[in-house]
Amino acid sequence: MRPCGCPKKGFTLIELLVVAVILAVLAAVVVPQFADSSSSAKEAALRAELASLRAAIDLYRQQHGAYPGNVDPSSPTACDAAVPAVSTREDAVRSQLVYFSNGAGQTCSTSSGGQFRFGPYLKTRKLPTNPVNGQSSLRVIGAADLNLVGDGEAAGGWKYDRFTGRIIANDTARDAAGVRYDRY
Repeated sequence: MRPCGCPKKGFTLIELLVVAVILAVLAAVVVPQFADSSSSAKEAALRAELASLRAAIDLYRQQHGAYPGNVDPSSPTACDAAVPAVSTREDAVRSQLVYFSNGAGQTCSTSSGGQFRFGPYLKTRKLPTNPVNGQSSLRVIGAADLNLVGDGEAAGGWKYDRFTGRIIANDTARDAAGVRYDRY
């Protein structure tokens, strides 16, 4: 006590250390949960993107009798200059999913008087970005591979088999860890 008879005001060093330890323990418990929720959100977004892509691919097949990408990319596929030139299978798949198409799989930016009456199957003019790796690249194969796996960690984006219609996140690191996005 002070000479005036009043008690000292303030915290002791022990009290401050106890509070610091309690805060550290709480932080150690809470911070990993936030990190998990971020990766869980990316996983949920990936499942949603894959569901959207698979629905678009399946609808294309129902209307055309074949999966996207089976049209010869060297054939003329655009009715106007708004559709980018198609020179690869990847370009053909993108074009067939995001533009109007006719029965032969040729694409156009408008329905052009009903001649291009199918699609577009995706609402945007591009493939969605893979939320886990942030890439929208597309690798198209024609191997009829029912056990589709990623090409490599650096590949990113999507991998699609034009004969089976299967599409996966192109990520071998997750494949090796047993996280198979083709199961969603």
